[in-house]
Amino acid sequence: MIKITFVTPYGILTRFACDRINTFTKDDVQLEVVQAVGEAEVDSLELASDAVISRGATFVALRERLEGKIPVIELQVSGYDVISAVHRCKQLYHPKTIAVIGSHNMVDGVQGVADALGVSLLCKFISRERDADRYIQESVRRGVDVIIGGAMVYEKAQKQGIAAVLIESGEESVLHALDEAIHTARITRRERAAAERMRLIMDTIHEGIVSIDEHGVVTTCNKAAAQALGGNADRGEFFVGKPVKDVLPGSEILSVLATGEKRLGSIYKKGVSVYVENLLPISVNGAPLGVVSTFQKASSLQELEGQVRSSMHKKGHVARYTFADCRGDSPALRRLIEQARKFSRVDANVLIFGETGTGKEVFSQSMHNASLRSRQPFVAVNCAALPENLLESELFGYVGGAFTGAAKGGKIGLFELAHNGTIFLDEVSEIPLSLQGRLLRVLQEQEVMRLGDDRVIPVNVRVIAATNKSLKEQARAGLFRKDLLYRLDVLELTVPPLRERRGDVRLLARHFLDECGRRLRGHPVYPTAEAEERLAAYDWPGNVRELLNVCERISVLAHGSEAQADDADCALGSCEPPEAPRRMVPRHIGPACVIPHSQTEAVSSVRLAATNAIVTALNEFGGNKTQAAKALGISRTTLWRKLRTLESSFSSSA
Repeated sequence: MIKITFVTPYGILTRFACDRINTFTKDDVQLEVVQAVGEAEVDSLELASDAVISRGATFVALRERLEGKIPVIELQVSGYDVISAVHRCKQLYHPKTIAVIGSHNMVDGVQGVADALGVSLLCKFISRERDADRYIQESVRRGVDVIIGGAMVYEKAQKQGIAAVLIESGEESVLHALDEAIHTARITRRERAAAERMRLIMDTIHEGIVSIDEHGVVTTCNKAAAQALGGNADRGEFFVGKPVKDVLPGSEILSVLATGEKRLGSIYKKGVSVYVENLLPISVNGAPLGVVSTFQKASSLQELEGQVRSSMHKKGHVARYTFADCRGDSPALRRLIEQARKFSRVDANVLIFGETGTGKEVFSQSMHNASLRSRQPFVAVNCAALPENLLESELFGYVGGAFTGAAKGGKIGLFELAHNGTIFLDEVSEIPLSLQGRLLRVLQEQEVMRLGDDRVIPVNVRVIAATNKSLKEQARAGLFRKDLLYRLDVLELTVPPLRERRGDVRLLARHFLDECGRRLRGHPVYPTAEAEERLAAYDWPGNVRELLNVCERISVLAHGSEAQADDADCALGSCEPPEAPRRMVPRHIGPACVIPHSQTEAVSSVRLAATNAIVTALNEFGGNKTQAAKALGISRTTLWRKLRTLESSFSSSA
């Protein structure tokens, strides 16, 4: 409901306004009439309205008192109203000289027609009540017979015994003022509602916001900015109207005002706090009108980023690896990385082929992080790790009650979670034929349908698939759909096995031993040249993953910070599958391997036979533990443990 208060200066107008209220028909407007004349009565009024109507000196007093709070509409006095008052004056007093004392529209309305009225007019403009008495006395001294004016002048003249005539407002002026007041009140209410919404938004935003005008004076400062800058007011009024150089010293905001060029990510320092600041110029038709600065503590941004990343990591929807993690310097690896970088720049699907452990997921994550989708989710799923029914619900999601055991609220599928990002389908060759059709539709139509649902959900997802099997051979064998193969195999990437880039083994081994040593031992482990030779000579059927496991063993076996060749041999020997024991016939036992008679008496015949077999094997292969262990049908770890036992036994016997 809009409330309009009509402050009338005289009784006739009050009665007319009251009569108007009785005939008013707008349901959303409430009219109120109050009679008041002069500044003293105006100051005593308690107004809670959307707009106020008044005239003359009363209007001036109300406007000054309510400025910026309630709009005050002036009840205009037309020239006709003033001329009508002059005619009444002539009929009542037959004056020779008349003084018209009042507001601008009262005086302006009669000055131009004084000659036509056939009377001498003295016109005096007043804007304040204190001027009225002075002009009345001056008019009397100049021989004025009658004074014409508004309610305040009229009452003062009568109190002094001076003939006076009141200028009355006509009905048309009253109705016009009422319409204008209603219109103004509605606009003001909408503007205030919009301003309040904006204030709430500004004060809710965690970023500090400061705006300046073309003169570099602060026009807006929100609550977050005031708190950051140490203001005394919750909403930043403390800074409004101040030069921005005093509010944001050291900021580049004035430079942006001068150049008109925006600056994003500027560093702004205040005391011990560091802020990240964005500066956006305001201009109309090329003319600078101000600048808006938004800033936030760098520590808050780092904390927020950490929370987001932590949340994403918990859900597994973030890619951690980049091409910097693809370690190696072989020509084959360099070519592969360059090819993968090119694939990152486009949005086509990629099929990665490689043996187990070659790092296919590292390349998939690296391509995602180098693409335009890098800020979006990276969702990985191992297609061989889930049974068919579970894989279907994981990929496509389901609605509540879709099947027995389904969550009540349903579940979003991995394709939906990867929207605008990348989905990595590891071991894609293991997807059952029955699901391959559904996957094909997602790739063709870019939309999914949850289990138990009848509506489709559009998705924008790039697919990177990986396999250690030939999908073409599987397609020929009828185990993989050819049309799905063509959809997946748009861009093809083949990761070479480690045995084809032996030069990278040394580099990777150094990196893994350093990393594993720090993690497991608290200090890095460095391989000797002989240890590197042992590792480089191995074929690595498990590729990089196997090399990492071996380096973990070496970092545990090594004495101190240096890994010896024996440590590498031992770690590699434990990786070999055991073979069937082979009967060894001793050929020759050298003098250095003769067991002392005193110890032979202390051990059983079985232990003696085992010892002789170890010694014989070592002699036969020139001390090579790997070949000796293989001949004995045991692992190098077992051989190493037996030799330590023998050494310990000999030491105690001595």
